Amino acid sequence: MAIVHRFDTVDCPTWMTEPFVRTPEGFLKGKACVTSIGIFPYLQSDGSIVQELRLPEEVFADESLESYKLKPVTNNHPGVKVTAENVRQYQVGNLGENPFNRDNVFLTIDMIIQDAATITDIMAGKRALSVGYDAEIDPSPGIFGGVRYDCVQRKIKVNHVAVVDVARQGDQARIRLDSADAILVNKDHKEDTRMPDMKKIRIDGVEYEGEAKVIESYNLATQKSDALQKDLDAEKSAKTVIEADRDTLKDSLEKANLKVKELEASRIDEKAVEAAVARRVRILDAASKAGIGVKDMKEPDIQKAVVMKVFPKANFDGKDQVYLDARFDGAVEQLAEVENADASVREVNAPVVNVDAKEAPNAEKARQAYIDRLNKKA
Repeated sequence: MAIVHRFDTVDCPTWMTEPFVRTPEGFLKGKACVTSIGIFPYLQSDGSIVQELRLPEEVFADESLESYKLKPVTNNHPGVKVTAENVRQYQVGNLGENPFNRDNVFLTIDMIIQDAATITDIMAGKRALSVGYDAEIDPSPGIFGGVRYDCVQRKIKVNHVAVVDVARQGDQARIRLDSADAILVNKDHKEDTRMPDMKKIRIDGVEYEGEAKVIESYNLATQKSDALQKDLDAEKSAKTVIEADRDTLKDSLEKANLKVKELEASRIDEKAVEAAVARRVRILDAASKAGIGVKDMKEPDIQKAVVMKVFPKANFDGKDQVYLDARFDGAVEQLAEVENADASVREVNAPVVNVDAKEAPNAEKARQAYIDRLNKKA
């Protein structure tokens, strides 16, 4: 990027943003608007005009704002940069230490004028301010606020601020001028007395006056910002609705999961029921064979009673359910063996009765009579 020297003039009767007052020493002291953002025309030595953009992020960059602090004020631009070697020759006052970003458009700063001749000029109407500075030129064209520009100023470094009337064409031919100075030159390079197109704008209840292009750029930027804010608010609302729906679904899912767990906990395991029933039947059957009454008895107690009936010396002190089940299984086996032995004995002792097919209807009567006789003998 090429480094160039610039003079930016704010040719506006309202550059004193606060009324300048006389100090006891006779100095003029107040706050002034010294520059702004926007697209500005620069007259080149060949007579052509180049449109350069000063972006808010460049005009109000910390490094650029720092360069304004305590810089000298001159009466007109000197032909050279103001340095320690020539400051006594050119300085008529100085800037303060408080460069202020005014609504991201205008830059203001405290100023004091100490030179009597310059104070006389100001009181007579010489009130345009022109910033002398260096900047790097980024040759990237584009559109800003609906206006096309040719390049962008970067890394703005201030050297001084001058109190000026109207810059002359000769100065522009040697050093390119900005803003009000540049538009005072026509294509024939003759001096023109036309003032820049100024308009007023009200921001937060305060009325400002500035170049029409600057105000137009500010309005377009404000409209764009408002539109973006509206879109952002809409996005936030949509996001809020989505979050609410998400939380509702999340709560519903948690509720459903709890319901599933409840159903699973309460669900009847058919196989478990069948096994429990089979176990109960087996225990009761064993108690019946052992001749044990089971009224109001729990299953482990019934098992113990059956085992004790078969194995009277059994001891269950300190034993667990597994041990009891094993002893019970042994008792059931013993009961089965006894039952089988009794059946064999009954079969051997039973009388042989030949029942003729014709006497089949009387077979049941004969069997019952036999049982009755046995009971009488008993």
